[in-house]
Amino acid sequence: MKKKVIFLLFFPFFVGCGNNAQSPSSSDNDVRRDPIAKDVTPSTSNSSYSAPQKQRTIEKTFEVVADAYSVNETTMNMNPRGKYTLKVTLYSDHSAVAVGREGVSMQIYKSTQDNWDFMCSVYGSGSYIYFFNTDEIYSLN
Repeated sequence: MKKKVIFLLFFPFFVGCGNNAQSPSSSDNDVRRDPIAKDVTPSTSNSSYSAPQKQRTIEKTFEVVADAYSVNETTMNMNPRGKYTLKVTLYSDHSAVAVGREGVSMQIYKSTQDNWDFMCSVYGSGSYIYFFNTDEIYSLN
C-alpha cells in the first residue's frame, strides 16, 4: 500500500519531466519538422518558406489570323466559323497566351492537327478552338 501511494504521488512528476525532456524548447529552431514528411530536415538561418520566383516578362506581342471552329462539346464535332485575328503574347518563361474576339485569355499549345502548328481554345456557352501557323513562336512550355 505504501508503495502504491508513493508511486501515485511521484508518477505525475516523472511523466511531466519526461514530456519536458522530449519536447523542443522555443529556442531550439535548428530543426524543422514537416508533419507529412517522415524525415527531419535541418533549417538554415536564411531559409524562407517560399523560394523566390523569377519575374515573368513579356517578350513579344503580335497578331495572327487563326482558323476558328465551333465545338459541340457532346459530340466533339467541329464546324468551321471563319478566320479570326488573335493577339498573341509570348512570355520569358516560354509560355504563350492568345486573346480572341471573346476577350478571354487562352493558353497556346502545339497543335494536334497536321495542318497547323499551334492551337488554343475557349470552352463554355460558346466553345471555340483556334488553329494557326506562325514563325514568331519558337518554343513553348
